[in-house]
Amino acid sequence: MGKEIIEIEGHVGVDAKRGIGKGAQMLVFSVAVTFSYKKYGSEEYEKRTTWYQVQVWDKLKANYFADKIKKGDLVTVAGRPIVKASLTPEGEAVAQIVIMANEIKSDKYQLPTESEITIDNYIKSAPKIIDDGIPF
Repeated sequence: MGKEIIEIEGHVGVDAKRGIGKGAQMLVFSVAVTFSYKKYGSEEYEKRTTWYQVQVWDKLKANYFADKIKKGDLVTVAGRPIVKASLTPEGEAVAQIVIMANEIKSDKYQLPTESEITIDNYIKSAPKIIDDGIPF
């Protein structure tokens, strides 16, 4: 059995959004990775940007990251890559690179690793309920 992992570092293109896919909760956001290279035989540099769709299927992770990942954040994402191909209404073939994220990191906020996300840690990070003495 093989292992297929891709790791990217780039800026979030849109705030993370909750969604439902195949009957399960998920979190979706996009990441832009821009690189530059020198054209052969030229002194000019050219920039290219590749967009990735990131999907987080783990329910605890999706809930944890939902309000944290914002447009412009620099993130590192690791996970299984998938290429989705489709046709536009005009009949043009297009492809999209999707990463099924296992790990998300950022310097902007402290994100736990997969092994650190447990129900106990998730409950500890949830807002505290104030006991106002009302019995219901």
